Amino acid sequence: MSGNEDYILELLINSGRIQPTDAEDARAAAAQNGAGPIEHLIRQGLVTEMDVLRTMADDAGYDAMQKIEDVNQDALSALKPEMVQRFSVIPLDFTDSGLRIAISDPYDFDTIDTLTSVLNMEIHCVVAPQKEIESAIERFYGDLDAAVGSLLSGDEGDELQIRTSGQEGDEADASAADAPIIKMVHLMIVEAHRMKASDIHLEPLEKSLRLRYRIDGRLQVMQDPPK
Repeated sequence: MSGNEDYILELLINSGRIQPTDAEDARAAAAQNGAGPIEHLIRQGLVTEMDVLRTMADDAGYDAMQKIEDVNQDALSALKPEMVQRFSVIPLDFTDSGLRIAISDPYDFDTIDTLTSVLNMEIHCVVAPQKEIESAIERFYGDLDAAVGSLLSGDEGDELQIRTSGQEGDEADASAADAPIIKMVHLMIVEAHRMKASDIHLEPLEKSLRLRYRIDGRLQVMQDPPK
């Protein structure tokens, strides 16, 4: 769900799906239990996830879909497995001017701008539930962890090699808790290599990290790395 929850609450009120008192109750409940106000509304049965997604899609000027039944095979090849995993989107088909993708957050402008830049084509979004996108990715791309692992090991013939420091025994001694961090770093390196970036900039902010790649001499903001 988008981080713009106050804005989405206003959209839900303006669309008549909830009352202002519902929004206030949701904010109060969220402050007590830690769940977001939108999640609280869904749990209470005041709106469904699709109600929220359709409201967001209407505001952004996009269509919404509840199920991803079929995709164009040529469109799938437009995004490599590591990019699908990183951005959590799935290509649906080509349009006259670009690529149509399913995305769960129509306000994720970093992802949309990055894909536009990387693919050098217009990106047309359709809003779909996150779980449906994940399910479609699994159906149409298969085991992404294995696919990305294949990329990291250089199975596709690229000259990129990623080595861990120290002796071979060091890898066995690495803590299991470090595995997600190592995987994230490897994925960033592979992604930067695929995008022909000359360097990677990772800037710590107060509540997130800002990731930028230098491509063709210009720093481009990427989607924030996972926390």
